[in-house]
Amino acid sequence: MIKNLISDTIKYGFGKVFLKFFSILVVPIIAKNFPPDIFGEINIVNTFTGLFIGIAVLGLDSAVAYYYYHGEEELKKDYLGTSFIIRIIISLLFFTGFFLFAKNLSGAHFLLKNNERYILVIMGAAVIPFDNCTSFFVDLTRFLMKPVIYNIANISKVAIYYILIIIFLLNGLTVERIFISILISSVVPAVILFILYRKLLSLKINFDCLKKLLTYGLPLVPGSIMYFFMSSANRFVLNAYTSLEDTGIFSMMNSVASIFLILTGSILIAWPPYSMIIAKRIDAQIIFARIITILFVLLIPLAFLFWSVSDIVILLFSKPIYLRGENIVILLIMQNIFNLLYYCTAIGLILKEKTIYITIGNSIAAIIAVLISFPLCKYWGIFGAALSSCIGYVVSTFYVALKSQRFYPIPYNIKFIFIYSSVLLLIIICSFLLPNSIIIYNFFIRFVLGSIFLIIPFAAKIISLSEIKNVFFKKEISA
Repeated sequence: MIKNLISDTIKYGFGKVFLKFFSILVVPIIAKNFPPDIFGEINIVNTFTGLFIGIAVLGLDSAVAYYYYHGEEELKKDYLGTSFIIRIIISLLFFTGFFLFAKNLSGAHFLLKNNERYILVIMGAAVIPFDNCTSFFVDLTRFLMKPVIYNIANISKVAIYYILIIIFLLNGLTVERIFISILISSVVPAVILFILYRKLLSLKINFDCLKKLLTYGLPLVPGSIMYFFMSSANRFVLNAYTSLEDTGIFSMMNSVASIFLILTGSILIAWPPYSMIIAKRIDAQIIFARIITILFVLLIPLAFLFWSVSDIVILLFSKPIYLRGENIVILLIMQNIFNLLYYCTAIGLILKEKTIYITIGNSIAAIIAVLISFPLCKYWGIFGAALSSCIGYVVSTFYVALKSQRFYPIPYNIKFIFIYSSVLLLIIICSFLLPNSIIIYNFFIRFVLGSIFLIIPFAAKIISLSEIKNVFFKKEISA
């Protein structure tokens, strides 16, 4: 079964890998041609508008997925068309609001702190309807099981963005031209996908379908908003207490850590269909315990090994000034790991239809993350911002895992996980107490720590070399 997860991770994650690859390639171009405060401007605007891209969905992505498979066959076009029209209408309303209040928003202390930069807010918000259009049709390609189109759609957006950045770089790259590149790269795939799938939609609102879609989708919106605040509110608090330069450095560290997201994100895409297949087995709970434990004990050492070369990656991506934030990369990587474990450990709540606890967990974690971000960002700056969101991810993961155990007990090795986690926490705390050293020492210390964390599960006989060999070299026997 683990071999199947690896196979699905590669298949579903192919587009995401290339998407992230091209996205990462753009970062050095911007970071090496602009100071951190400009990088901060770009990131803070995109993060803020990203919240409204998510809200505009209204949970209709999950609702359409449900009714596409379980709704009336003769109303399939109505469900798709109604969802699409509503998402575009809401997106256009959001853009109108940004357009009308651009100067007020750009002057806000948590955003750009300069109302003369309002054009960046307008250009950033212009992508909202187009990104919503693209994401709608990308989801549809998954329903239709067309992985080639799915991957091309994902890759084309960032590939167009990358090509435009290169063209503008040769003719004078400005912040405004970066936002123009973002907008064009959103418009092109949206238009092409609309033309390609237009006939599958009924372009009128069926109010009976709308009622069902909203009944299913709207309860999911608060959870999505809470998730955004848990993961991204720290950037705005950091910006308010410090400067756009610190925000830019923090954003760069997120970009570096997002390289690790290529791995965890690909697994996350593969997990839903894979977990549903496992759930049908008699020994499902044992398999879940095994897989989640293996993911945990293998991703942690990989995180430290990646951290060991993060200084080099930062210098390749940007300027030496960004090294001021290199210590927080491990915390940002841990967020990615806990985000994956969050979805994996929530399997019991999903199977038992207790997803209300997922919203509750997100809400509790978001409130904690936002509240502690104020003192942490005020006194510890960049480190405080990373710590606040990381704590939020840990809280949400543990809450969801504990609630899931109540309805669908999974036989984890609790003693080992507790000891392993305690050692991990101690090592991370100690690493932050040490002053920044030269690159070669950072590499050596972190590489050794990664190697130790890799050895621990083998020494404790949690996993074995023969099991790893079977995963990669032994033919899987179907259940």
